[in-house]
Amino acid sequence: MTFEGNPQVIVSDRDLTLMNVIDNVFLDCSHLLCRFHIHKNVQAKCKMLVNFFDARDVMIEAWENVMYCEDESTFTDCVDRLRHVCISWPLFFEYVNESWTIPYKKILCKGMDKSSNAFRKHNIKHVCFIVIFISYLFTSLIILFMLNVITLSQCTRA
Repeated sequence: MTFEGNPQVIVSDRDLTLMNVIDNVFLDCSHLLCRFHIHKNVQAKCKMLVNFFDARDVMIEAWENVMYCEDESTFTDCVDRLRHVCISWPLFFEYVNESWTIPYKKILCKGMDKSSNAFRKHNIKHVCFIVIFISYLFTSLIILFMLNVITLSQCTRA
Protein backbone atom coordinates (compact mmCIF):
# COMPACT_ATOMS: atom_id res chain seq x y z
CA MET A 1 0.00 0.00 0.00
CA THR A 2 1.13 3.53 -0.65
CA PHE A 3 1.17 6.30 1.95
CA GLU A 4 -2.34 7.34 0.85
CA GLY A 5 -3.64 3.80 1.25
CA ASN A 6 -3.83 2.95 -2.46
CA PRO A 7 -2.33 -0.35 -3.61
CA GLN A 8 1.05 -0.31 -5.33
CA VAL A 9 0.39 -3.52 -7.26
CA ILE A 10 -2.83 -5.25 -8.35
CA VAL A 11 -2.92 -8.77 -9.80
CA SER A 12 -5.84 -9.71 -12.03
CA ASP A 13 -6.92 -12.55 -14.28
CA ARG A 14 -7.24 -10.31 -17.38
CA ASP A 15 -10.88 -9.48 -16.82
CA LEU A 16 -11.26 -6.52 -19.21
CA THR A 17 -13.74 -4.66 -17.00
CA LEU A 18 -11.43 -4.89 -14.03
CA MET A 19 -8.41 -3.92 -16.15
CA ASN A 20 -10.23 -0.75 -17.25
CA VAL A 21 -11.09 0.09 -13.65
CA ILE A 22 -7.47 -0.40 -12.59
CA ASP A 23 -6.20 1.80 -15.44
CA ASN A 24 -8.70 4.58 -14.70
CA VAL A 25 -8.92 4.53 -10.90
CA PHE A 26 -5.51 3.38 -9.68
CA LEU A 27 -3.31 5.52 -11.92
CA ASP A 28 -0.08 5.04 -9.95
CA CYS A 29 -0.59 1.32 -9.42
CA SER A 30 1.34 -1.41 -11.26
CA HIS A 31 -0.93 -3.98 -12.83
CA LEU A 32 0.24 -7.60 -13.06
CA LEU A 33 -1.52 -10.57 -14.54
CA CYS A 34 -1.90 -13.77 -12.54
CA ARG A 35 0.50 -16.27 -14.10
CA PHE A 36 -1.53 -19.18 -12.74
CA HIS A 37 -4.61 -18.10 -14.71
CA ILE A 38 -2.61 -17.25 -17.83
CA HIS A 39 -1.03 -20.70 -17.71
CA LYS A 40 -4.42 -22.43 -17.29
CA ASN A 41 -5.77 -20.45 -20.26
CA VAL A 42 -2.80 -21.36 -22.50
CA GLN A 43 -2.92 -25.03 -21.47
CA ALA A 44 -6.61 -25.24 -22.35
CA LYS A 45 -5.99 -23.68 -25.76
CA CYS A 46 -3.06 -26.03 -26.36
CA LYS A 47 -5.24 -29.07 -25.61
CA MET A 48 -7.81 -27.74 -28.05
CA LEU A 49 -5.39 -27.04 -30.92
CA VAL A 50 -2.61 -29.64 -30.54
CA ASN A 51 -3.62 -33.26 -30.98
CA PHE A 52 -0.29 -34.90 -29.96
CA PHE A 53 0.26 -35.29 -26.23
CA ASP A 54 4.09 -35.24 -26.41
CA ALA A 55 4.05 -32.12 -28.57
CA ARG A 56 1.79 -30.41 -26.03
CA ASP A 57 4.33 -31.02 -23.26
CA VAL A 58 7.13 -29.50 -25.34
CA MET A 59 5.02 -26.48 -26.27
CA ILE A 60 3.85 -25.87 -22.71
CA GLU A 61 7.45 -26.08 -21.51
CA ALA A 62 8.48 -23.52 -24.15
CA TRP A 63 5.54 -21.32 -23.10
CA GLU A 64 6.60 -21.56 -19.44
CA ASN A 65 10.06 -20.34 -20.46
CA VAL A 66 8.42 -17.31 -22.08
CA MET A 67 6.22 -16.69 -19.07
CA TYR A 68 9.04 -16.91 -16.51
CA CYS A 69 11.89 -15.28 -18.41
CA GLU A 70 14.15 -12.86 -16.51
CA ASP A 71 14.71 -9.99 -18.94
CA GLU A 72 13.82 -8.55 -22.33
CA SER A 73 16.59 -10.25 -24.33
CA THR A 74 15.71 -13.63 -22.80
CA PHE A 75 12.05 -12.95 -23.55
CA THR A 76 12.76 -12.53 -27.26
CA ASP A 77 14.86 -15.72 -27.34
CA CYS A 78 12.13 -17.66 -25.53
CA VAL A 79 9.43 -16.42 -27.91
CA ASP A 80 11.62 -17.47 -30.87
CA ARG A 81 12.04 -20.94 -29.35
CA LEU A 82 8.28 -21.19 -28.81
CA ARG A 83 7.73 -20.18 -32.45
CA HIS A 84 10.14 -22.93 -33.55
CA VAL A 85 8.51 -25.58 -31.32
CA CYS A 86 5.06 -24.62 -32.65
CA ILE A 87 6.06 -24.75 -36.33
CA SER A 88 3.57 -27.59 -36.99
CA TRP A 89 0.82 -25.86 -35.00
CA PRO A 90 0.83 -22.25 -36.19
CA LEU A 91 -2.65 -21.54 -34.78
CA PHE A 92 -1.41 -22.22 -31.25
CA PHE A 93 1.60 -19.93 -31.65
CA GLU A 94 -0.60 -17.25 -33.23
CA TYR A 95 -3.00 -17.45 -30.28
CA VAL A 96 -0.23 -17.22 -27.66
CA ASN A 97 1.61 -14.48 -29.50
CA GLU A 98 -1.42 -12.28 -30.22
CA SER A 99 -3.22 -12.93 -26.93
CA TRP A 100 -0.28 -12.85 -24.53
CA THR A 101 3.28 -12.20 -25.69
CA ILE A 102 2.64 -9.08 -27.78
CA PRO A 103 0.07 -7.23 -25.63
CA TYR A 104 1.46 -8.29 -22.23
CA LYS A 105 5.21 -8.51 -22.81
CA LYS A 106 5.95 -5.98 -20.09
CA ILE A 107 3.71 -7.72 -17.58
CA LEU A 108 5.01 -11.21 -18.40
CA CYS A 109 8.70 -10.44 -18.23
CA LYS A 110 9.89 -10.53 -14.59
CA GLY A 111 12.77 -8.11 -14.88
CA MET A 112 10.92 -5.32 -16.66
CA ASP A 113 8.75 -4.02 -13.84
CA LYS A 114 10.68 -2.96 -10.74
CA SER A 115 7.56 -2.65 -8.59
CA SER A 116 6.67 -6.28 -9.19
CA ASN A 117 9.94 -7.58 -7.74
CA ALA A 118 8.99 -6.70 -4.17
CA PHE A 119 5.47 -7.99 -4.74
CA ARG A 120 6.71 -11.40 -5.90
CA LYS A 121 8.05 -12.08 -2.43
CA HIS A 122 4.49 -12.20 -1.09
CA ASN A 123 2.03 -15.04 -1.49
CA ILE A 124 -0.23 -13.93 -4.35
CA LYS A 125 -2.81 -16.73 -4.07
CA HIS A 126 -4.90 -14.74 -1.61
CA VAL A 127 -4.63 -11.55 -3.64
CA CYS A 128 -5.53 -13.41 -6.81
CA PHE A 129 -8.64 -14.88 -5.16
CA ILE A 130 -9.70 -11.46 -3.91
CA VAL A 131 -9.20 -9.86 -7.32
CA ILE A 132 -11.18 -12.59 -9.05
CA PHE A 133 -13.95 -12.23 -6.47
CA ILE A 134 -14.04 -8.46 -7.04
CA SER A 135 -14.06 -9.05 -10.79
CA TYR A 136 -17.12 -11.29 -10.54
CA LEU A 137 -18.74 -8.82 -8.18
CA PHE A 138 -18.25 -5.97 -10.70
CA THR A 139 -19.60 -8.15 -13.50
CA SER A 140 -22.65 -9.09 -11.39
CA LEU A 141 -23.32 -5.46 -10.52
CA ILE A 142 -23.12 -4.44 -14.18
CA ILE A 143 -25.56 -7.22 -15.14
CA LEU A 144 -27.97 -6.21 -12.36
CA PHE A 145 -27.75 -2.59 -13.46
CA MET A 146 -28.46 -3.54 -17.08
CA LEU A 147 -31.44 -5.69 -16.01
CA ASN A 148 -32.84 -2.79 -13.97
CA VAL A 149 -32.46 -0.43 -16.93
CA ILE A 150 -34.24 -2.89 -19.22
CA THR A 151 -37.00 -3.44 -16.65
CA LEU A 152 -37.48 0.30 -16.16
CA SER A 153 -37.61 0.93 -19.89
CA GLN A 154 -40.22 -1.81 -20.30
CA CYS A 155 -42.30 -0.34 -17.44
CA THR A 156 -42.28 3.14 -19.01
CA ARG A 157 -43.44 1.74 -22.36
CA ALA A 158 -46.41 -0.03 -20.74
